[in-house]
Parts: sequence; C-alpha cells; structure tokens
Amino acid sequence: MKRMNNLALALLTMALCLPLQAAKVYKWQDADGAWHFSEKPPVEHSAETIKIPTPGKGKEVSATTADQIPESNVSEKTPDLKTKKSEEVAAEDAALARENCIKARENLENLQRGSRLRVKDPDTDQVRYLSTEEQNEWMEKSRTMIQDNCQ
Repeated sequence: MKRMNNLALALLTMALCLPLQAAKVYKWQDADGAWHFSEKPPVEHSAETIKIPTPGKGKEVSATTADQIPESNVSEKTPDLKTKKSEEVAAEDAALARENCIKARENLENLQRGSRLRVKDPDTDQVRYLSTEEQNEWMEKSRTMIQDNCQ
C-alpha cells in the first residue's frame, strides 16, 4: 500500500511539473552532418531556435534561423551573444562545482566519523551496511571530488 501511495504521489508531482518544462530547444548540424538538439545553444555553431508550446498556452511552434536575421545585425550581435552565453555557461559550471564541493565534503565528513553507514542496495532494494573496504573507496572518491571541485 505504501508503494502505491508513493507511486501516486510521484505521478502527481510529475504531472504538476510538466508545464514548468523549458519551452525552447536549439537544433544544429555539426561538421559531420549529425543533428543535435539541446536546451543550450552551441557557442561554435549557429543554431535554429525551436519554441515548443507548453500545455494550455495555445501558441504555435515557431523557428528562427540565422537566415532570418538581417546581415547587419548578425555581425554586430554574434560575438556579444557568444561571449554572453560563454559567461552564462561558465557561471553555471562554477555553481555546479560549488555544489559538488559541498556535497563531497559532507560525504567525506560522514565517512570519517567511523560509524557504520547504511545504504540501499540498488540490485535488491534492501538496506545494508557499507563494508570497511567500501567506506575506504567512497572516502577516496570523495577526496577526488573535493580535489576536482573545490578550487
């Protein structure tokens, strides 16, 4: 019964979050001819913007390509746009690194306390204690994450 309640709650949460999904997708073709789709525009390629309608808005799908922008505006705005996107991506990466740093430090602190730690085994869905070897492996992984993300 508890699983059914959890399942119903998860489905309800997902249904309520659907309108919050990003409604903009970028599409571009690389040098090898492969098509790519992403929520973030590529810095090195021009991309087509595809606006995906969200439920309830009733708007049509529209696309803007580099061909539709006047040439005078392309040369003026392209470098600034690339720089702005690069700064945004760098800021997002820095924020993610800070979060990973904090989590890795918390994990290492918990592992170094010396108490027995319980984890849920993904294969059997049973809760079990970490062995000493597993705790040592996890501590090493945490140290590596700290070294990579805490600069």
